[in-house]
Amino acid sequence: AHREVLRVHMEAADYAGLIGAVTKYGDASRGGDPQLWAEVLQYFVEQGGCEAEVAEVVARIEAGGVLPPLVVLQLLARSRELKVGAVRGYIGRQLAREAAAAARDREGAARLAGESASLKAEVGRLRSQARVFQASRCAASGGALELPAVHFLCGHSFNARALGDNDRECPLCGPDLRRVLDIRKNLAASATQQDKFFTELREAGDGFSVVAAHFGRGLMNHTAAATS
Repeated sequence: AHREVLRVHMEAADYAGLIGAVTKYGDASRGGDPQLWAEVLQYFVEQGGCEAEVAEVVARIEAGGVLPPLVVLQLLARSRELKVGAVRGYIGRQLAREAAAAARDREGAARLAGESASLKAEVGRLRSQARVFQASRCAASGGALELPAVHFLCGHSFNARALGDNDRECPLCGPDLRRVLDIRKNLAASATQQDKFFTELREAGDGFSVVAAHFGRGLMNHTAAATS
């Protein structure tokens, strides 16, 4: 029924009525369908000559967090007439958010790298010195340590049954080291992709396609989940 209402406004080229209708019926907090926003944005993009309406719809989508940036950019890229300048503010804010997330990733990577260096130094010390394990509690369950027990050089000890088949690395310290390695890998890949992104953006006639393609390939995907 809601799509029928939108279709009436589309057929009548009633742009103001269409935006009002999608604002009403696309509100998920009131039981609406957010996908209607994508359909309305696609309509204006394909109409041509509707830069003001496109900018307004994009602004409302952003304000309500209705659609992911990748979806918005892919829809905008369908137009051969629409210029990046029409929604430059939107694109700039999305890039700024991703840049801030990348900065947080770098800070997290630096912190974890420092912890990793400390662990490596500790491993080096342990290789040259005897280590006495004095733990009396299983680091996983908190219960009394019983034989057979597994001791790791990081100082954590576990009942063997608590580890199962995963007895080659400490389950408490191992994930941190893997996160450091993953973040370093992702940051290196991101730096390469960013150089390519700006080169293509300068040379391309269709800025939307370039931005959307790089969003899709993960240029703007940060590794915050890895540091949380």
